[in-house]
Amino acid sequence: FKLPQGAPRSTMWPTEASFKSDTGEVLGKCARQAWYDWKGLEPTNPVDQKGEAIFDMGNMIEAWYVDLAKSVGMWVANDIKFYDEETSISGKIDMLIRENDGIAGIECKSFYGHYADKELKESPKIDHLMQVVLYLVYLNRLNPPEWSKRFYIEYFGRDTCLMYEHLVELVSIDGKTYP
Repeated sequence: FKLPQGAPRSTMWPTEASFKSDTGEVLGKCARQAWYDWKGLEPTNPVDQKGEAIFDMGNMIEAWYVDLAKSVGMWVANDIKFYDEETSISGKIDMLIRENDGIAGIECKSFYGHYADKELKESPKIDHLMQVVLYLVYLNRLNPPEWSKRFYIEYFGRDTCLMYEHLVELVSIDGKTYP
């Protein structure tokens, strides 16, 4: 399973997505932070040792999900880098798995604490949802063989080991495709 690869930093990442809601609230990543990152400017609040440990833990959790998918014969690929020329978005899909009716995507996220446990049980974070929708739209446009038009956001609690799964899929209504 191969996707177009390679992109200069003149592109945006799916994790930088944001939009203004009907109420005027900006949801997703802070546009100022995304602009600073894009310009390569030094962060005013650099990641400390604790932050690095959290990132490392997230990578270990993702590796655990990959190992699990491999052990049950569902694994197709992981760490799939891509570049979408149409939108100038580049990214990395955590994993693709084989289900009975085709290939689906997996985005792995870790969480910590009571808020996350309470909130993520009901629905994914909006920025994670936007990230996955961008992956879905891109893959749908490519329409690879066996593509199921589904993505799962897998949450794993770093403190509790609780796991939550949210399905995001594309549906067609009156000839238009919606997440």
